[in-house]
Amino acid sequence: MDMGSLPPDIMFEILVRIPATVLIPLKCVCKLWLNLISDRTFADAHFRRTKSQPGIINQRSECDELSYLSLNSDRKGVTVRVYRLSLYPEPYWGEMLGSAFSVLASCNGLLLLGGPCTGYLRLAVCNPITQSSMIIPAPPFTFATYSWALVHDDSIRKYKVICMKKHDIYTPLALRSNFQHTERCYAFTLGCSSSWRWLVTSHQIDSILSVCVSENGKLHWLAKFQQDGKTFKELEWCLYSMDIATEIFKKTPCPLYPRKSKLCLLEMNGSLYCTVGSSEQIGIWVLKDGDPMVWVKHHTIILCATPLCSGNMFVPILMTDSLYPQGTTKLIMWHSKLFFSYDLQSKVMTPTTFRSIFPFFVVHVNSLVHCC
Repeated sequence: MDMGSLPPDIMFEILVRIPATVLIPLKCVCKLWLNLISDRTFADAHFRRTKSQPGIINQRSECDELSYLSLNSDRKGVTVRVYRLSLYPEPYWGEMLGSAFSVLASCNGLLLLGGPCTGYLRLAVCNPITQSSMIIPAPPFTFATYSWALVHDDSIRKYKVICMKKHDIYTPLALRSNFQHTERCYAFTLGCSSSWRWLVTSHQIDSILSVCVSENGKLHWLAKFQQDGKTFKELEWCLYSMDIATEIFKKTPCPLYPRKSKLCLLEMNGSLYCTVGSSEQIGIWVLKDGDPMVWVKHHTIILCATPLCSGNMFVPILMTDSLYPQGTTKLIMWHSKLFFSYDLQSKVMTPTTFRSIFPFFVVHVNSLVHCC
C-alpha cells in the first residue's frame, strides 16, 4: 500500500509525528499533504505532541546568528544538535530590524523579535519554520528596559505581547517611585487591535529582575516590592503573576531562600517551578494550587557531591521530561560556556559536548502554528 492510498485519519496520525522542520518540504509531495500540513487543526495537534520536548535558542547579542539547540536524552545524558533558523522571511525585515535584533520571547513556536530603528524599538512576530510573520506597531516608549513576553490568550484565541518595565537597581528609591503607575506595563493583542494598551499593575513594584514564564493561563515574574525604610538588598523576592485573559495582577511569596541565592523560574508540563541556587546546592520548588498558593520542595541538588560542579554557580535553563529512559526528568543548566544535564532520578550531573559563550537563552519549540 502506497502512502497516497491511506485513509486521511491514518495519514494524519503518521504526519503529526514528524518534526516540523521535516514537514515543510513534504508539502510538495501531493495536494493532500499540502492541505493537511497547512491546516490549523493539524498544526495545533502537532504542537500538542511536541511541546513537552522543547529546545533552546542561543543568540549572540547584536548579531543575526541564531541557532536552535535540540536536546536528545539517553542513558549517557543529553546530546545537543544545532539547527539554523531563518528569521527574515521578507526582504524588508533585515532593513527594519537591522543586524542588532534580539529574540525577546517565544510562544507555541512563534518568536517575538525586537530591534532598534531610528531611536525607537521595532517589533515583529514570526514562525521561522512556516515563514509566516507580522509587524507590530512601535510601542509607546523609547528607551526603558522591559521584560518581554509573547503569550496566547485562550479566552479569545489570540496572541498578546506583554512588556513589563524593569528598574535599574542602582536608581535611588526616591526616583524609582515616580514611575510606579506610569508606563509600568503594556499589552498588544495580535490581529485584534492597532494600538498598545496600558495595564494597571496596582502594586508598588521596585524591580523586575527575571525573565517571565507562562503556564496555565498565567504569566509570572520574580519581583521585589517597595517597603519603607528598606534598601534594595533588604527587599524580599516575590512571585508577581498576571492572568493572561483578565490581565489582573497578584503577588505570592517566594520559597524560603538564603541570602546571596539566585532565583529562577521554570515551567514544565503546566507546572511552575522556582530554583533557588547557590555555589553549594540548588533547591527546586513547585507551586501548588490553592488559596493561597503554596511552594512545595520538589528536589535538592547537592553540588559539592559532584567534583565538576563544586563551587560553581549554575544558570538553570529548562526542565524537561526525558523520552529515554521514560519517567525521568532532566534539568538543563549552563555554566562556564558549557551545558549540563542533571537527572533528578539518578542524581547524576553530566556535561554536554556543546559549548556556548553567549549567555542568552530562550526556550522554544519548533511548530507549524500561525501568527494570528
